[in-house]
Amino acid sequence: MDYAARRNKGGLLEGLYKVIMRRNSVYVTFIIAGAFIGERAVDYGVHKLWEYNNVGKRYEDIPTLGQRQSESKLQSDALREAIAQLVANAKEKKRNFTETIELQIGLKNYDPQKDKRFSGSVKLPHIPRPKMKICMLGDAQHVEEAEKIGLDYMDVEALKKLNKNKKLVKKLAKKYHAFLASEAVIKQIPRLLGPGKFPTLVTHQESLESKVNETKAMVKFQLKKVLCMGVAVGNCTMEEKQIFQNVQLSVNFLVSLLKKNWQNVRCLYLKSTMGSAIRVF
Repeated sequence: MDYAARRNKGGLLEGLYKVIMRRNSVYVTFIIAGAFIGERAVDYGVHKLWEYNNVGKRYEDIPTLGQRQSESKLQSDALREAIAQLVANAKEKKRNFTETIELQIGLKNYDPQKDKRFSGSVKLPHIPRPKMKICMLGDAQHVEEAEKIGLDYMDVEALKKLNKNKKLVKKLAKKYHAFLASEAVIKQIPRLLGPGKFPTLVTHQESLESKVNETKAMVKFQLKKVLCMGVAVGNCTMEEKQIFQNVQLSVNFLVSLLKKNWQNVRCLYLKSTMGSAIRVF
């Protein structure tokens, strides 16, 4: 019995040797193909496991998060009415500037001293502040591109002239809402300017104009020492549908950052620069 089993095993190994290992070319091909298939199988398995454990937390889930009736507490009709009222009030009393619409948030059941402070940014479908001031800290190529599209810029020589002067650096930081920087320049920022508002990296493979628009469309939610915050989600010259989409995405993203989702939201208001705040939740 044992002899027959050993003989069968030996025949199997011999057959395997003849098919795969006898010729080097076949053996190498088998190893490469096996490694590729194995790698794909492991990658697929890990990806599926990660997706299963992070449902509702991924970026692609943000537009739909909270939209199911069982989850959503932000009523679409009430939101549309609030937006229409804001826009109507702005048209009634015209200003010499474009009023920004801000989403004001009040949180609850959160202790900034004990609980982990969250921070996250999301790109809105429509630019809320088209006149947002951005400065390019660039190398020669990016300076040339910035000049072509009418974007403010500073090269390394101009940065060196600031000489880490705190007053001049502070004045520069106050002048702009955001900074972009070339890869060659961004490494020198701490040495040239010291600590402060850190710029966003722009590579030469990216379109500078697209990067500027992307920066203008980004909003950041960050919990600090207080349980309230505000972000710009639109302006009074935008279409009501665009404002609605921006607000909806902003709220959904905020809810995804909170440890207990909607249970941590005390109230939500929409307010134009010169108008009254309107509660939407």
